[in-house]
Amino acid sequence: MKENNVLLKETISVDIKPGEFLMIINNKKKLSINSKVTFKGENIITIATNHSKKVNNTFMSLIKAYLTSLNPIRSIGKQCLEVISQHSGLSLNESEVKLKEILGNLLCPNTEILLKSLPYKLEAYEKQRLMLALAFLIKPQLIVLDDSIFDAEPKAKNYILEQIEELKKENCSFILISKKLQSVVSCVENIAIMYKGTIVEYGKKDLILSDPMHPHTRCFLNYRSFLSLSEKSAEVTHYVKGINNLPRTGCSFCLKCKEASYDCIYISPKIKTIGNERQVICALGN
Repeated sequence: MKENNVLLKETISVDIKPGEFLMIINNKKKLSINSKVTFKGENIITIATNHSKKVNNTFMSLIKAYLTSLNPIRSIGKQCLEVISQHSGLSLNESEVKLKEILGNLLCPNTEILLKSLPYKLEAYEKQRLMLALAFLIKPQLIVLDDSIFDAEPKAKNYILEQIEELKKENCSFILISKKLQSVVSCVENIAIMYKGTIVEYGKKDLILSDPMHPHTRCFLNYRSFLSLSEKSAEVTHYVKGINNLPRTGCSFCLKCKEASYDCIYISPKIKTIGNERQVICALGN
């Protein structure tokens, strides 16, 4: 069996605190099974696996989960109102009123028809906003988002941000997984930069944006530079005979890094801690 490269790489461990909003920058809108992102000491992947097809007050993921979390043969209203009532303590009638109110604020049209419909009849954006409304009412301990929810109309986006801030005050934690730093929103507190399944830089939002330490982070901040990245950088590849023969002990980003040295290719970089909760995996002297 082929050995998993990621297991041989160091990764920064991040434990999300109650009420924290963490943004993870990753080329894929998902986490590696080897990523050490935890909530209350439990790996996020494990939490997602155990709760991916449930709607409850422990965990909700709005990344494609809205396509699998609804019973396909029951109307939206019947199943959603029962869940809201169960976890919020509201009556079914009160749950319906609150759900319609939030869907209206999310600019979801025809709420009466929506609640009578089966899940397969809804558009993807309607399912997404429905799950978002459920999250606002159920108030789970952890919500995972992708940046598509912030592509909503300005009025709906402002409402979403307001509700997120309110939920944070009630110790609800958030993870936003995105492909771009340009999607940073005001409620984000900490940012983790992921490369090939490992977190290579982590810290407060303002520090990451103003003083990025890892070359991969700097590439993300400079979008044009990121687009021009090549698998073969002339400044680096002369250190090795072939890219395919790159030793697994080296930095996985070094073949794209113009600042890489011989050591970066053959010696695995260690985690550096700078100040309070600022960490980076890079051999360069930043």
